[in-house]
Amino acid sequence: MYCRIYEPGKTIISHGQKLTEMYFISKGSAIFYDQKGVTPFIQLPQYSFFGEYQLMFDLRSTFVVKVGGKEDFLKQTAKQDRTTFLCVSQEVFENLFDQFPKSKIVIQKRALERRRVFMDHLELLEKFLDKKAEKMARMKEKRLLEEKINKLKREIVAKRQSGVRENDIADLVSALQDLEEEISPTLIEDPENAKYDLQKELEDSMSLSEGSGMDGDTNDLTSHFDDFDSKSMDIKNF
Repeated sequence: MYCRIYEPGKTIISHGQKLTEMYFISKGSAIFYDQKGVTPFIQLPQYSFFGEYQLMFDLRSTFVVKVGGKEDFLKQTAKQDRTTFLCVSQEVFENLFDQFPKSKIVIQKRALERRRVFMDHLELLEKFLDKKAEKMARMKEKRLLEEKINKLKREIVAKRQSGVRENDIADLVSALQDLEEEISPTLIEDPENAKYDLQKELEDSMSLSEGSGMDGDTNDLTSHFDDFDSKSMDIKNF
């Protein structure tokens, strides 16, 4: 193993990148983002690991992985805020599999199970983005209606002040009433509350509960490189 140390917010793996090593989080955390590297959907805490799936099945990354923590553009990050990874090269990884073929089957199974967890979180992200788009569309519709209503109100007030009779502005008043009825309760939503709700949903989808399969001791994976019955494994953390 060899060590790599990154500043907060640093991109470790880009979308489409071919991995050449596996990562164990010795200190800090790693955050997985969508393909654009904009929206996070899962955070791996200390003692987690990643990269084994891509190495085993020779795949390119479908995510963007960044170091946890806020990026420091002034480069004044304290040492204790940096994230430390212990890495295993692809060559060593493959050599271990050649030496311990039974363990290869076990770890491949675990990698597939972990992959399912990742994809579940990605699905939550997609649902979150769809819901966000829906809420933003409702808020935009509400703003447009409010603009039309305010414009009509100003026009009605101006005509009344200029002495126009009520019968002559009846059509404008009727149109105003129709627009006000269009602002249904579903459209009346506080933008700040909507933003808070969406953020909370995203944070909930990123939270990792015990037994989710994404956390575990750094030694957990390497300890399986010996010949034993795979049924004896504890699959609480994979």
